[in-house]
Amino acid sequence: MEAYMLANSARCLLFGAVILALAGCGSSGPNVEGTVTYDGEPIEMGTITFLPAGASKSAPGGAQIVAGKYKIPGETAPKPGAYRVEIIGKKKTGQKIPFPGDEGQFMDETILFVPEKYNLSSTLTAEIKSGKNVIDFALEKGDAPRQKVESPQGRDKD
Repeated sequence: MEAYMLANSARCLLFGAVILALAGCGSSGPNVEGTVTYDGEPIEMGTITFLPAGASKSAPGGAQIVAGKYKIPGETAPKPGAYRVEIIGKKKTGQKIPFPGDEGQFMDETILFVPEKYNLSSTLTAEIKSGKNVIDFALEKGDAPRQKVESPQGRDKD
């Protein structure tokens, strides 16, 4: 009986050790998070994308910006390295437009308001390191014109 209890205890210890080892395996990569402001105000909605810089073969990564904050958890975060950053900010116009494919429904019309110098022509950069990364972006307004208005029909308004 005593041998059975020792063998059972050994199995339990081995099982617990395997579980603990597995919990520590499978590096989930760095975590990337931060805030994004434009002209001192949080960007209420948009996207942030980290694109590999130079000859890097790393995959890009990105996240939604909500209330001026973004977070890319380790399992989907870009690998450590240098990145070019593109930020797209949207804001509501106060108008309602027909929902695509359902003329009976309406949605908030939004415009892209962050200048091209922070997205398509971005010179923003970031260095992602192993572990936790807090990378904030304070974008300045400047004198760039407003960008295109999104509409479900694919037409742009100024």
